Amino acid sequence: MPPPEISRSTTWQVSKSGQPCPVKEPFASTLFTWCRRLADLNLLGPTPNGFKGSLSYRHGLGFVITSQQTSLKQPSSRDLVFVDAWNVNTGRIQAHGAGELTTTCLYHAMAYQNRAGAIFAIHAFNPGLEKTARQMGLPETDGRFSPGDSRAVDTMTADLGKGNLLIMRDDGILSIGCTADDAAVQILDLAQRAGLNC
Repeated sequence: MPPPEISRSTTWQVSKSGQPCPVKEPFASTLFTWCRRLADLNLLGPTPNGFKGSLSYRHGLGFVITSQQTSLKQPSSRDLVFVDAWNVNTGRIQAHGAGELTTTCLYHAMAYQNRAGAIFAIHAFNPGLEKTARQMGLPETDGRFSPGDSRAVDTMTADLGKGNLLIMRDDGILSIGCTADDAAVQILDLAQRAGLNC
């Protein structure tokens, strides 16, 4: 099934400027490298309509994230979206680029908003990852709310605590780090613990 549309108690409104997404090197190249590697390892949730996972990096006051329809095995700059403003209270998101935002972009947004040291974020998806993370006692979001629901986003900071890994119940794992390698290695370590032969 394709990822659900962004939804909440009041509908999220995405304002697109029509301007292309700015690409920052070497961040974009590093992001693409990890897109391909994690997708090849089946850690980004391949579906008939694309991938459930997403990767992002901090840019200015916002962040650049892979779009919903990105082929994460063959990503390009055309697949990136720049989110430079969001407001949980009003349900507004301002973005630039041709791609459609994923529902989990709000988790990326809150990670960057509340963690000054976070430069990269990865939303990985594989049932084995979530099961193992739960066995390890990692923090978990409230399963009553969908990823785009404002109530889920509101509790994300408390759910994450001081760690860098968060179980997004029934929707994968969010990993944050000060480098792409930091965020990705945490996912790879979890995958090894899960016996996923990574």
